[in-house]
Amino acid sequence: MNDVTERQIQPAMTPSPKAAELPCPYCGALQPAASPECASCGGVFEPLSRQASQNAMGPWWVRDEQAPHHPGCSYDTLRKLVQRKKVSRESIIRGPTTRQFWMLAQDVPGVSHLLGLCYACHNEAGSQEYMCRSCGAVFEASVDRQRLGLAPMRLLPGDASPEQVAESTLATSSGAWAVIDEPPASSAAFEESKVESGVTRATAGVQAVQNAVNKSAHRAQEESTRAAQDALAEFQTLTRSLRLRSLWLSWGLAVAVMTSTGLAIALLVVLLRNT
Repeated sequence: MNDVTERQIQPAMTPSPKAAELPCPYCGALQPAASPECASCGGVFEPLSRQASQNAMGPWWVRDEQAPHHPGCSYDTLRKLVQRKKVSRESIIRGPTTRQFWMLAQDVPGVSHLLGLCYACHNEAGSQEYMCRSCGAVFEASVDRQRLGLAPMRLLPGDASPEQVAESTLATSSGAWAVIDEPPASSAAFEESKVESGVTRATAGVQAVQNAVNKSAHRAQEESTRAAQDALAEFQTLTRSLRLRSLWLSWGLAVAVMTSTGLAIALLVVLLRNT
C-alpha cells in the first residue's frame, strides 16, 4: 500500500470528536461522554438522579421555550408546579384531559381548579373540590403515569369507502383501528369507489357519516318515545288501582256507619222498654 492510499484512508480511521459525545437523557443536548452532568439543563447523570427523574415523569407537558426538550411530568409533579407558582392560569399545557393538544391551563379539566377556577364556567373553585359549585363540572383527572389520554383512531374521508368511514366514526375503539371488513375486490361498488376522485370520496364519506348519525338520533328518539309511552301506561294502571281502592274504602265506611247507626237504635229501644 503506497503513502497516498494510506493518507486517504487515515482520516476515516481517526475517531471523530463527536464520537466521544452522548446525548443528555433529560434534554437531549450532546455532552462529553465523561461529563457528570448536563451543561445545558444541569441534570446529573448518576443512577439516583435518573431514577428520581423517572419518578417525576408522566403524560403532562408544560410549554417552556427555555427548555423545549424536557420530558413530560406526572400529575403529582404538575400539582407541585402549581403550588410553587411555576404554572399559572396563562401557562400552556397539555395532557390526558386535553387529548394531548395544547391548551391554556385555566381551560384544562383536572388542572384549572388547582389554579382557583372551574375550567367550564371559570367561576371560583377550590383546589380540593371534586366538582364545580356553579355548573357541576367534575374536576377529576387521571393520575396514571402511563395513560396519554389519546382519542380513538378514526378513518377520515378519503382513507376508505364512505361506509367504512361511517362505521369507523361510530365504532368504539381503545386506540387501534376498528376492524372493518373490506368489500370483495370484484364488487362493482368497490371498483367504482377506487376510481372516484378524492373530493368525491370525501363528500360521500361526510354524507355517510351524517346518515349514520341521523339514524342513530332517530333510533334514540324512538326509544325515548317508547319509554314515555310505557311510563304513561304504568301511570294509568296505578291510577285505576287507586280509584278501585278508594271505592272499596267508601263502601266500607258506609257499611260501618250503617252498622253503628243500627246498634245505636237497638240500644235506645232497650233503654225505653226498661223505663
